[in-house]
Amino acid sequence: MSVRFVRLDGSEVHPGFINHRDLLHDEARIRQRRVPVAAVIMLVMFVTLSFDVESDWFARHRASRRGYPHGLIYDGDAHRQTLSNRLDDIQTKFGNASAPADGRQFDLSSAYSGKWCALRTSDEAQLFPNLFSTKCGSLALKVGLGSERRAEALAADATLVLQDDTKSHEVTVKLTGEYKHDREYVLMVGSMRDMFMRNRGRNATHGMSYSPYSTCKVSVFARVSEDGEEGADSGSSGVAAEEGGGAVSGRGQNYTRLHLDGFVESDNCGWRVSLNATSMNMDHTVAKVTNYCFMMTTVAILQLVCLVHQVQQAPNPGVSLLSLGLQAMIDAYLCLLHLTAGIVAESMFTALATAAFCEFVVFSMFEMRYLIACSHSRLGNQNSWFEAQADIGTIYGRFYGLLLLGIVVVYQLKDNYWILSMLLYSFWVPQIIRNAVHAHRQPLRPMYIIGMSICRLALPLYFFGCPYNFLKVPYNFRICIMLVLYVALQVGLLLLQYYRGSRYFIPKFMLPEQYNYYRKLTVAQVSDMKSKVEEEGGIDCVICMSPVDYNDPTKRMVTPCGHFFHPECLERWLKVKMECPTCRRPLPPSEF
Repeated sequence: MSVRFVRLDGSEVHPGFINHRDLLHDEARIRQRRVPVAAVIMLVMFVTLSFDVESDWFARHRASRRGYPHGLIYDGDAHRQTLSNRLDDIQTKFGNASAPADGRQFDLSSAYSGKWCALRTSDEAQLFPNLFSTKCGSLALKVGLGSERRAEALAADATLVLQDDTKSHEVTVKLTGEYKHDREYVLMVGSMRDMFMRNRGRNATHGMSYSPYSTCKVSVFARVSEDGEEGADSGSSGVAAEEGGGAVSGRGQNYTRLHLDGFVESDNCGWRVSLNATSMNMDHTVAKVTNYCFMMTTVAILQLVCLVHQVQQAPNPGVSLLSLGLQAMIDAYLCLLHLTAGIVAESMFTALATAAFCEFVVFSMFEMRYLIACSHSRLGNQNSWFEAQADIGTIYGRFYGLLLLGIVVVYQLKDNYWILSMLLYSFWVPQIIRNAVHAHRQPLRPMYIIGMSICRLALPLYFFGCPYNFLKVPYNFRICIMLVLYVALQVGLLLLQYYRGSRYFIPKFMLPEQYNYYRKLTVAQVSDMKSKVEEEGGIDCVICMSPVDYNDPTKRMVTPCGHFFHPECLERWLKVKMECPTCRRPLPPSEF
């Protein structure tokens, strides 16, 4: 007895024979599919790196030729003496009229928030960006103390962020200086790399070439005192300030609130603003972050439950890869944000890293694997192992390429957060479109649709709907209602497609002609079937291998290629593959 192996195209294949030419051809095709994706990723990384290198070179170039003020932070006797002279000038200008301290020494190492108001601005100076389009704004300050620098002075460094009332302009400055604890002064200097002033004309002195812009050199003077008023960070009526002091009690804990009152001035840019900031209760903030991370961890667990419920169904070619990929990108961004925030805020690293790990498990181990499985279900059984591996490489390449591109888009739309929210929360739109175009009725289960939608809404509802969120995002009821209604509309359309049909909401005159799987047979076809039954003894369903009654249209389904199946068998088959089980010919949808 001889066995012959025949391809679908009719060519004969000998057992145990491997066509190396075909293997090399498949391998070449794989490489051709991976090269464009890899090239795009490398181009994005190169452009990003080139901007970073150019910025560093510009800073060093200006430091060597213009005396860039950031050079003051480096060690060296000359730099230390220059910094000391500048700090003494600030103390002489602002601090001589202040009363001496009462011997106490405060620990300034904390975060501060408050307001600034413009005291003096120059009409002639052209600033970029023009932060002083509004008279006042908000500020944030992070101060750290070091060792004894001079007599009665501790080394200090800080990061100051100024933002106008419209939140359209924001500048950041790195500061270095000292804390004069004998007189309770904070003296600092720095340079704003985010704010520039246009120079008027060519400066030919000292043989220096002309530069059209110069950075704003900043000096800070602030007086330190205890805040005797109840702080805005208390968050509850049980938090009250003790009389005559700054010790505030809340939730069983005591802490001292410090107040910074002074000036921020730039002589070369011609502006001066008042500084009024109060220290934040970090213990209370850490408690808020912990509760937030517990919420996000719970949401991630619920997402896993919904994904496991969906994965129990066989991978369906009707699932939109774009819809799954967009949800995986949201979880990837959350993982990166939580991990970055945990690295920056060391005291909150454990809680934020836990939330980041849960999001990593969701998008990398479940969503991406289900995405690949649904992509493989579209390939069918006629593709080689090399094409399957190429499909995996293509999916990962496109996903991480779009992930990098999305970071740029998110950065550009950071001010228009409502547009960004609408784009990210359109994750069901590709699935709705695919259902309607390709007539896929039930690719996703209702529990997965509803559960994932609720989990996705938890994050924006916390930040925009909770006035006491730890990031102090302004309360915005309109965005909350808009997002809830937008996601509910998508969920409603998907459920209508699931229960009523994938094209239920489309007018009938716009629908294409539908093939009838329960069509009646012609007289010629009936005679052919009778002769076939007499020769072969009956007609079997190749799915369940049971006889099919071809005479009763309600008990059988016939494909355009003339093969008969049980209705329940073919319906289950079409949910997985839109091809004939017998001849692998593409089949039309069974219902709209």
